[in-house]
Amino acid sequence: MSFLVAYSDTPAGRDALALGVRAAHAADTTLDIVVVRHAENATPPQDGFTRYLEATIDTWLAKAGDKARATLGDDHVRVHQRLAESTAQGLFDAASDLGSEVIFVGGAKDGLRGRLALSSLASVLVHASPVAVAAVAIMCDSCPASGWRLSLIHI
Repeated sequence: MSFLVAYSDTPAGRDALALGVRAAHAADTTLDIVVVRHAENATPPQDGFTRYLEATIDTWLAKAGDKARATLGDDHVRVHQRLAESTAQGLFDAASDLGSEVIFVGGAKDGLRGRLALSSLASVLVHASPVAVAAVAIMCDSCPASGWRLSLIHI
């Protein structure tokens, strides 16, 4: 069993990571941190943009992995860069390949009165995911452990 974080180096991605780390710690399970790169950006390896994009994602994953390892330890954190036609499909494939039971995703920042709003990615995941989806309201990363609210959706 593992948990999967749909990561990007954005406030929503960092929120998903914070929630994923807390949940993996509580469940004593492995956390997989995944960044999906779109296949249309898969140009030949010698292309400068592709090398730049891969290096940028590697940097994001290294920082996210270090943050997660500070709580979970080296043996409970894995990082992955995936290539897929869509972010959602890449996450579904990663969840299947890695045996993940939950996908953690950050929410959108425009919820009414501070409520959770689903980003376009979270909406697709909620409606099509073969595993549970945990969406977290923005700003979870800076909240104390007792100061955040979880919305767990499984269809």
